[in-house]
Amino acid sequence: MDSKIEDFFDKESSSYKVNVLKGSVGNEYLSDVEVNFFLRILPKLRKKNISLDIGVGNGRFSKILANHFNKVISMDISTEMIKQTKKYMNKKEIEKVKFIHGNFESYKFPKDDLYDLITSFRVFKYFNNVNMAISKHSRLLSSKGISIIQYPNSRSYQSIIYLFRNLPILGKKNNNYLNSLALVSLKDTLIVYEQNGMNIKSILYGSIIPYFIVARVNNNFFIKLISVIDRIVQKSFLKYFCRDFVILAEKK
Repeated sequence: MDSKIEDFFDKESSSYKVNVLKGSVGNEYLSDVEVNFFLRILPKLRKKNISLDIGVGNGRFSKILANHFNKVISMDISTEMIKQTKKYMNKKEIEKVKFIHGNFESYKFPKDDLYDLITSFRVFKYFNNVNMAISKHSRLLSSKGISIIQYPNSRSYQSIIYLFRNLPILGKKNNNYLNSLALVSLKDTLIVYEQNGMNIKSILYGSIIPYFIVARVNNNFFIKLISVIDRIVQKSFLKYFCRDFVILAEKK
């Protein structure tokens, strides 16, 4: 993750929530799938002392964590995103959160820092070395600590678009996004988890329908149809071609 990503999110910060998470019925659906999965996990956690949220975005997960944990560390590469997060949270929630401006890959955490939960959505895809990031977040977990991390799937349609990432017709914004995208294999990623002492508890498979289609849906009927398709896909081999997947794992 480099300075270009930081500049990109600084510029996008003021409109991120409106455009990316709330810009359409489709955007809201994709965001709700992530948040609802997260909410289903929280009651099952054994320990709720301290958590780490990597890439706070507009603070949607940090806000939830602040209401379930004694202390929350919220990290983002963008100072402007952190400012937006603070606007999204109330005073009581902010008092529980320590904000860190930094790049998770290069940030030097205090030697004794351990977290009961580490979560990150829509962030690991920008890392320069995803395997190293997995190793690092594993070291930061307490015994029986839980991590919930989202990854972009190398078997999805994105791998095809990635081949044409430098075509001018895609536009500079899409060119920059695709060039910063770190697509990963689920199979290979699970191996890295095992090598780093992580037990896989469950996997959430994202939508198989391309993001650029879902994000343009502004009709409740069609979103319900997409939701039905997603549930069917979950029960078939097609789930392995989803746009992204979320791995829920526990430190041994």
